[in-house]
Amino acid sequence: MYLRIEYREKDTSVMIFELEPYAQYLLSLAGSSFDNISWQLPYKNISVVSDPNQFKIIEIPVVAVGEVAGTTYLKTSAGQREQGRIRININKTDKSLYKSTISEEDGYYSYLGLKPGKYLISVDPEQLRKLNMKASPEFIEVTVHPSTEGEYIDALDFVIEKRPAADTVAIVANQDEI
Repeated sequence: MYLRIEYREKDTSVMIFELEPYAQYLLSLAGSSFDNISWQLPYKNISVVSDPNQFKIIEIPVVAVGEVAGTTYLKTSAGQREQGRIRININKTDKSLYKSTISEEDGYYSYLGLKPGKYLISVDPEQLRKLNMKASPEFIEVTVHPSTEGEYIDALDFVIEKRPAADTVAIVANQDEI
């Protein structure tokens, strides 16, 4: 089967000719050529049944997503410096994990792909526990507002530091019980 495809740059429409009538087709969409990086396709595949001798308008949904960004810092007795390889959790307001990302070598982190709504951004508590550290602030609440261009929320910075000795729990066994 020979298909003829025409693209119209003026209205960004695609016309496909010579389709078999009443046949079901699966359209796979890349979504990589949008003018704005925050425009994302919620569905990468769309099923279509062709009608005979006519064109069918297929509207493709596009969502403008938000991005969050910040820096993780390590506080020591010598001062404060950027800290990489810190896992940042993005939770829904019910505290369930939505997505996570890891800070770069220079401490910078970002995540693009948040649908409009409220989120809690935090340093991963399991990683903090393993490192015997705490983060300040404990979490940051952000709201991604609906918009046509997407929203960029930055300066979501965290400072991590060793837990003071009073915050740690030591388990000491009696020598006679060992």
